[in-house]
Amino acid sequence: MTEHPPGWIINLLSALCPEHLSDEVEGDFFEHYVYLRKANTAFVANRKAIGFVLFSAPQLLWKRKYYLPTTMDMLRNYTIDAVRNLKRQLGYSLINIFGLSAGLASCFLIALYLQFEMGYEAFNDHKDAIYRYIPRYQSEDGTVRMQTWTPPGFAPAMADYFPEIERFTRYSIFEEEPLLRTGDTILPSEYLALGDQDFFSIFSMPLLRGDAQQVLAEPFSIVISEEVANDFFTDEDPVGKTINFDNSYDLTISGVFESIPSNSHLQFSYIVPFETIGDVVQRQFGYPKDQFLSSLDSWNYSSYFLTNSAIVSKELEKRIQEYFAGLRKKQYNPEVLGDWLQPLTEIHFTEGIRGDQASGNINNVRIFAIIALFILVIACFNFTNLATARATKRIKEVGVRKA
Repeated sequence: MTEHPPGWIINLLSALCPEHLSDEVEGDFFEHYVYLRKANTAFVANRKAIGFVLFSAPQLLWKRKYYLPTTMDMLRNYTIDAVRNLKRQLGYSLINIFGLSAGLASCFLIALYLQFEMGYEAFNDHKDAIYRYIPRYQSEDGTVRMQTWTPPGFAPAMADYFPEIERFTRYSIFEEEPLLRTGDTILPSEYLALGDQDFFSIFSMPLLRGDAQQVLAEPFSIVISEEVANDFFTDEDPVGKTINFDNSYDLTISGVFESIPSNSHLQFSYIVPFETIGDVVQRQFGYPKDQFLSSLDSWNYSSYFLTNSAIVSKELEKRIQEYFAGLRKKQYNPEVLGDWLQPLTEIHFTEGIRGDQASGNINNVRIFAIIALFILVIACFNFTNLATARATKRIKEVGVRKA
């Protein structure tokens, strides 16, 4: 049984078909005739084929006279062809498309995770020049340990002595949640922090209200987050309003900062000038404020430095260690101490430091990156393999189109 239409019908179609449409029309006609021949006798198939040619003749003649092919027509024809193939091979198409789509979607989600993890602290303009001081000490069992805590007088003493340090800030989060009120309204009290005047000049946390150099300049002031301002000061300017702290102190709102990106190790809703704690200690315990703020005891506060260079040499670390040991009148032992100026961008991935909030694991990041690459390679290989396997079934159609 022949599946080819008679030559005279093909000649009739060629005579009516414009040259620039011949490949497309003849290819469709051959496909249509094969379908007709499988379902009918040769006579019936030829009769329906003649009807197909004669029905198409007016449209083909019109196109011969007025039609000029365009890129859009080419895209339309290929779209039609693609839809036909999808319908003809629905199961294969679903498997192939779903496999590639699932692989690409998985890679995209992993890429978002990797971008988030590797982007920790990236919003800071001076991220490469900001360092946190990490003291090291030897415990009773001989183990060398690290911690984030330094005494309140450490950071200002180092900034005064070393010209490489341009700005400093001490930082701490209240472990106990105090009672915060504005009028009769109770405010959420988690994430209340302490910071020095240069805090907003070191870290790039934009202020919606207030000046970066002034909002933490006065004791008993407070800077609140955008969320707190929107939730509790909706219809008024919060600057100048007061927040009562534990029914003991009134804190005056001096500014409002934008929401902190979630990929930052510093997370707080309020921040109070560090000097305020000195006033509180003096009022409650009679301990002189200046003496407390310059003390090299009471190791409870992290110290951050903004240096004048993105590259801090080990020599500076050693000089700080020696100077700090001299102030404390303790012998400097580099084998035991070995204090560390930790780059801001390494904080998220550094584990094993007491008092730290690091939550990242660089090994997980590397593993997920390898998994994403593996999924992408498998998805592409699977798609290519299936497409190649099916291509042999379209050799006849391709031959007709190229003829």
